[in-house]
Amino acid sequence: MTPSLHPEAISAPARRRRRFAFGLTPRAIVLLLLGLLWLYPGYFYPAVSWGFLAWEILVLLLASFDAFSLPNPALITIGRRWSNAPALDGHTEIELSVLQQGRRILNCRLIDDLPMELVALPATHRLQAFPGIPATVRYSITPTERGDWTAGSVFIR
Repeated sequence: MTPSLHPEAISAPARRRRRFAFGLTPRAIVLLLLGLLWLYPGYFYPAVSWGFLAWEILVLLLASFDAFSLPNPALITIGRRWSNAPALDGHTEIELSVLQQGRRILNCRLIDDLPMELVALPATHRLQAFPGIPATVRYSITPTERGDWTAGSVFIR
């Protein structure tokens, strides 16, 4: 009997890549830039410049609150399941799943790091993960070269 070439389904708890694994969202950056509008009237009336400082501190405090309210990465489980073994000129469907045990809804962006021989660019997907309910996203790949390839990590942001 020959071994199956079908990759096994795998899941693992998330882990931090660095100590403070948090970045500002585009919305937070726009709000920080909007704070620069306080500097125009502050040029003519210096007392108004304190509004700039108060605005920036408020936005950074709200971003910090958002960072500290994220669930512990150990409470998030990410999985990858293949529909069949990848083959030349054949479509293979991949299912990514996120199960989180936190208390709030997570808006996730998943980046699946697969070798260039399977996909030209890393696949990026968005999904919402509700507490205790697995959220899944499926996508299809078509390998361009034959061989044995090792799939990389799935990154969640």
